[in-house]
Amino acid sequence: GKNGLPVIDGIQYADTCLVRAVDKESTVYNVKRGTRFISNRAFKECREMVSMELPQSVESIGAAAFWECRSLENVKFSKRIKTISAWAFANCSSLTSLQIPQNVTELRYGAFSECTKLQEIIIPEHKRKKAIGKREADLEGLPARIFEHTLSKEELEKALAVFEKCNCDVVCDEIWADLIY
Repeated sequence: GKNGLPVIDGIQYADTCLVRAVDKESTVYNVKRGTRFISNRAFKECREMVSMELPQSVESIGAAAFWECRSLENVKFSKRIKTISAWAFANCSSLTSLQIPQNVTELRYGAFSECTKLQEIIIPEHKRKKAIGKREADLEGLPARIFEHTLSKEELEKALAVFEKCNCDVVCDEIWADLIY
């Protein structure tokens, strides 16, 4: 590339960090094995991308990394992923389902904001605690089933901000208190 960094299959890399997609018109990108970090804005506005399968080496997705990838229908996360940064998948208006991986420890503000077709979010079983009571809440236009004894109002608002304006029932429980900063 222009800055001397190598470009492989239309993607620029700096060692184990994926810097950015040089070609914004692809429908599929092959992220090279051994990539550990997806940089901020790496795939921003790659509006033709339909799916993304991250190699098992990926640990972190940067801020706005997939922002406004409007054709992105599915994402397969690596099992090692720990961080999904702010606005990482904001405005990915074709995403319908998400499976949050087991090892995620940070899910930042607005990560899935404006994913208007998102119907289902699967949270790892081991992160859940037994629910005593449930109540309906509607904050930021997002219907959610809330386990009220585990979340303060502030924690709840933070959790719902991650999924702002999604059309899904989100089961919010202990995972959110651990994940959302």
